[in-house]
Amino acid sequence: MFKKSVLMSSFLFVFFIIFNLSAGAEDSLRSVFIVDNISCGSCIRKIDAKLKNLEGYRGMLANIDKKMVIVDHKTILRDVEITVAMTSIGKPARLALKSEYDRQKTVSMESKGWRSPSDGFIAKILKIFSP
Repeated sequence: MFKKSVLMSSFLFVFFIIFNLSAGAEDSLRSVFIVDNISCGSCIRKIDAKLKNLEGYRGMLANIDKKMVIVDHKTILRDVEITVAMTSIGKPARLALKSEYDRQKTVSMESKGWRSPSDGFIAKILKIFSP
């Protein structure tokens, strides 16, 4: 009887995890923006801090050399809201045209030149000492 309940609990847990992962994937978007005056890690953290206040924001990556910011978000958060938020903190942004980016859908933190808001030296030190 115990084995049967453990098996059933395990099955329900796995089903729940799979269902949540697939549901989240359907609701996700990745938008690419051009931000001409992005120049340092502080700019990236400033943009991230502003976007964190928006419902539906999931995360971002930035490439300072390409002047691009990639924002992962839920469908409830529209591109225009992201653009307005970045512009409101002195980082004028516009949605990138397809001709301005190539295969940015597959960019990750490990991709050359792309950084997350937590890539700074102090952030890495804090991450070491945080629980």
